[in-house]
Amino acid sequence: MGGEKKRSRGVQQERSRLTSIKRALLATTLGLLAGAPALGNPRLAEAEAGQLAVCAVRQGSGIKVKRENVLWGSVRKCRSPAEVDMKKALAATPEAKKIKDRGIAKGSAKYLILMAKANKRVRRIVKEVAVNDSRDCVVKKDSIKANPKKLTVVDLTDKVVEAIENE
Repeated sequence: MGGEKKRSRGVQQERSRLTSIKRALLATTLGLLAGAPALGNPRLAEAEAGQLAVCAVRQGSGIKVKRENVLWGSVRKCRSPAEVDMKKALAATPEAKKIKDRGIAKGSAKYLILMAKANKRVRRIVKEVAVNDSRDCVVKKDSIKANPKKLTVVDLTDKVVEAIENE
């Protein structure tokens, strides 16, 4: 039994060491992309995961947003961002109107099924509207945490609502 614990501890230490190496390699790579002067920059090699994300935002993206707030597109490659008010968009869907008209209780199985369908519909329409409007990424309204490149963020809510109503 004692041998298994030692082996297990050794495996954990090896995994931890490999994770540190991967983090240092990623930090160095991101540093080079961001214009760091030399490979093996110790400051970048010791960077934490949060700092790596900031470095990636500086290099590739114009905005910083949590992943769950991205409706369509890639934030990393974003050059023409847009936002949508999800409450308004969801309220315009036939599923949300059905919930309201029938008085379906929030949290019930029927409510959850209808809201899942409404979310799917909104995301599909968001993609269509974004492509037609030449936008490469769409996020939920007021979810952008940072916009270091000062990109103009367009509100597509009215277009999305109109497309849902005309569907």
